Amino acid sequence: MHRLFGQPATPRSPPALCGVVGIGVEQQLSSPSPPAPPTKFPRTGRILPTRPLRARMAEDAQWVPCARFVAAFQPARLGIRDLGFVYFNAHDDNDLPDVNENGYFDAMGLSTLRGESWKTLMNSVPDHQPMEMRDKFVYCGLRDFSEVQRLRVKDVGMDVIWGDATKKVDFKAVLETALDRKDFSPALVHLDLDVLDESLGNVNDYPSPRGMHEEELVACLGLVPKKAIPVSLIVCSFDPNTGDGDKIAKIGIRAITTFLKGMQETGAISRGK
Repeated sequence: MHRLFGQPATPRSPPALCGVVGIGVEQQLSSPSPPAPPTKFPRTGRILPTRPLRARMAEDAQWVPCARFVAAFQPARLGIRDLGFVYFNAHDDNDLPDVNENGYFDAMGLSTLRGESWKTLMNSVPDHQPMEMRDKFVYCGLRDFSEVQRLRVKDVGMDVIWGDATKKVDFKAVLETALDRKDFSPALVHLDLDVLDESLGNVNDYPSPRGMHEEELVACLGLVPKKAIPVSLIVCSFDPNTGDGDKIAKIGIRAITTFLKGMQETGAISRGK
């Protein structure tokens, strides 16, 4: 994760990881468009290529991982409408540039998909259409946020399963209630591994307490395919160089495997020959 403003964080090798898996559909990223005339940045004289965001993000491993799904998954291109979101994350991604306090692009991914942020930039993404997330969006494990971010989530009207310092949260039970209350199909499942509690180790440089433990995450990922039909799984924000890479990787793999087995059990996917 790298700051947009101020002193940039020192990049590690490899950078924080993000995986995007299309499930049950085939999506081929279009080849980059022919280069447009470059744009000269007026104050520094730096030449900036005027190329679509989608193509730049596909090539640049240093882009912020949480925001990568903005260009990687475009439902309109797949003929998908009324997409549901099951979103595991400790941090809020609804920031607007005008209210963002920390300088991270990560925090603006959802507001960008909603059509509230970076409108001109998103016009370079083929087939992008703003999405309404009020009625079919559930946040699970949200806990590390500012007061401004809390108010933003409340104003947007998303369902939220909050982490709580004063009591134990039964994440699976509350998530099941949320998924039973509405039809989330077809669903994009977003797994930011820092939804895990900090006691399990460092997922990245931003661990926080009151999160999900291994069995809770595995149970929740196993529940989702039984309640909704996923069309995409995004796994992001895991930096193995922060000290607990092997441990976190094993937890993540177990959760993902449980999710895919759940899809097999419901017939959403089948084992290849």
